[in-house]
This record gives sequence, structure tokens and C-alpha cells, in this order.
Amino acid sequence: MNQKLFSEQYLKHILDSDKQGVFELVKQELDDGVPVEDLYKGIEEAMYEIGRMWHKNEISIAHEHLATAITQWVLMAAFPQFGHNTPERGKKVVSFTVAGNNHDLGIKMVNDILESKGFPVIYLGTNLPVTGALEFINREAPDYILVSVALPVNVPYAKEAISTLKQSEELKETKIIAGGYCFKQFPALLEKLDYDYYASDLKDFIELSETL
Repeated sequence: MNQKLFSEQYLKHILDSDKQGVFELVKQELDDGVPVEDLYKGIEEAMYEIGRMWHKNEISIAHEHLATAITQWVLMAAFPQFGHNTPERGKKVVSFTVAGNNHDLGIKMVNDILESKGFPVIYLGTNLPVTGALEFINREAPDYILVSVALPVNVPYAKEAISTLKQSEELKETKIIAGGYCFKQFPALLEKLDYDYYASDLKDFIELSETL
């Protein structure tokens, strides 16, 4: 698979509002035996470009929302193509995006990757106030908690969430994994968080999943 070419074609179909073109492109890659992990990495690059274009006012918010909606649909179609024969590792993951963060495309892709690697994932959704979810998280006693941060404005909420989790007696052995587009853009902001692991993109998450 030529990932650069795939990303460029995916982006073109998205910008043309061509859902059928996206479907045919993705289907062809899957029919050719391209691993879904590689497909996801190509989609990630295209969506990074969508985000950049939106922030630069090169496309409208409507285009950004459409791109996300189409890609959400692609993920639902592609996920069954993952090989799910990997035995469960016996290590549970809880994942969410922090308060104020409604962007969840990236974390959903990471969830899919982790599940394909044998990690049971409990996804608590977007914009999660951790104080209200702490009792649930304590009861689940996950081995890892994945905290996603999309924008710099969300960092204080991430700091507060991680601090709350770290103070819980029931989660003393739980490791925090930080991720999100925010830190890919502004890596220095990671210094504000008390995390155990960090992955900047899908490639990093795939590599990290092999070591957990």
C-alpha cells in the first residue's frame, strides 16, 4: 500500500463530499489484503490534513464535520476486517476524552487497534467529567487508562482528570496513557501531565501495544 497516495486520494474524496468514492477506495484496499492497521494510518494522515485546513480557514466547519462523519462510517465498516483471533491479554483498558473535548475520531481508532491486539476496551465517550465517573472506573479496576486530549484548551482538564485518577487507592497499579492531537502539535504541554506512557499517533500506539 502506498500510504501517501491513499491519504491523498482519501482526502480528495472527502473534500469532494464523495462518500461513494471513499467507500470504493477503502474497499479496494481491503480487497487487496491491505492490513486494516495500515489503512487506519493512511486515514489518520488525511484527517490530520483536514484538521490543519480547518484551523487555517481553508475549509469550512461543515467540511470538517462531513469528513469526520464519513470517516466514522468507514471505521464501522473496516473494524470487522480486523483479525480478532488474538487471545485476550487479561489487561483491561478504559478510555475517554477529557472534559471539554468532543473530538473522538482518533481515540476510536486507537480503541479498535487495542481490541485487535487482545485488550478489552471500555470506552466512556467524549467530554468525560472524571469525578462523576470515578466510582465506575474504580470498580472496573483497569490496567491502563487512555486519556485523549485534542486541543490545548483541554490540557487543564486532562491534568485534573489524571490527578484525580492517580489519587484513587483502587487505581494505584493503573497506568495512564496520554495521547491526542494536542500533543502532536504542542509536545511541550505534556510536561503538565503526570502520565506513564505517551503515544503521538497510531504508529506509536501500535508499537506501544506490543509492549504493554
